[in-house]
Amino acid sequence: MIGVALIGSAIALSASRTRLIAIAKALSHPLLEPNGRSRVNKIEKDEAAKWAQCRQPMDKLDSLSLISYLSKPEQAAQTLGSVSFEGWQCRKCYPNPTERGVHIRAYAPKSRKFTMCSTCKELTVERTSPILQQATIANKGQKIVTEKCYCCDYYKANVTTIPAIDSDYSSGFYDGGGSSGGDCGGGGDGGSW
Repeated sequence: MIGVALIGSAIALSASRTRLIAIAKALSHPLLEPNGRSRVNKIEKDEAAKWAQCRQPMDKLDSLSLISYLSKPEQAAQTLGSVSFEGWQCRKCYPNPTERGVHIRAYAPKSRKFTMCSTCKELTVERTSPILQQATIANKGQKIVTEKCYCCDYYKANVTTIPAIDSDYSSGFYDGGGSSGGDCGGGGDGGSW
């Protein structure tokens, strides 16, 4: 009798857990404003979104329709792959496809390759730093750091110095200090070989 009661309790807990997961998923859908824009720093896109006004599920725009809503810098960022854009529209509140009512959502994961352009205000600047002259033990080196926007005419280049290589690190020998040797006898003195 106790076993049957425990099984019944376990089934009830499992059903409650399933309902809680469904509620959490429903609450995790973002509420988006009409004619708005939002940006998130993540790669994974929202599976669904809800309209803030009516709380109804929204439809995602196809990629051809989306392009007309993106600015030139946003189109450049989308082409570069630094930002991914999606457009969402509520067909209940905006049944006519020509009506605006579109929310543009940008997915911009942290990127080391692209940075924000001060002119375009989008992730369209690529920074490169090729070495012009390799550093050696005796001499400093040089590299040119360039920043180029793929949307506007922003370009910046600076030659910077690479410090000379420290001779202690380049030889592969370090003054590493001694060791105790553990239970098997004494350790070495730790000096250079």
